[in-house]
Amino acid sequence: MALLALWYRGGREPSSAYIDIDTGKPLPFVVQPFYREIKVPGVPLVLFKRYYAIVDVDPSSGLTTSVAYQKEGYNQFFMYYRSGAIAAHGLCMVEKNMDEILHDVTNVKEGKFFDPSGELVSTVENGTGVQTFFLSSGEKYWELHLENSERRKLTIWNEDGTVKLEKDY
Repeated sequence: MALLALWYRGGREPSSAYIDIDTGKPLPFVVQPFYREIKVPGVPLVLFKRYYAIVDVDPSSGLTTSVAYQKEGYNQFFMYYRSGAIAAHGLCMVEKNMDEILHDVTNVKEGKFFDPSGELVSTVENGTGVQTFFLSSGEKYWELHLENSERRKLTIWNEDGTVKLEKDY
């Protein structure tokens, strides 16, 4: 399965890139995307009338993220499992760093997080709550506790359910 993303890089003709959702690797070429002369680091984007979407695939978890970028600050995001089921949606931070636009789905102002079957498993409200992500297999992959938009505790699990990383902030 592949995802097609289009963007304009000057002129009137769209450029395009394909991303293989299973591997997270570009197919068959990569064009450096720009938005208003700002470099978007290695991720495709889709232009809409008032915003564009940054599309990113995490090869570790298989989660696909789409961020509707309008301006710096909190912007709407959606995350999907490989199956296409919704994993999360809400508002995450997008910032400019030098000449690049970077999105941070660990800095969430509002969010709802779902397991692969579509059950709501956690929420973040006003920067406080828990982010929970699963692998497509249903195993818990990620749990991040937030308080007032600050990270408090992160746990990441291996596919076999053992703890890979546990970190207090």
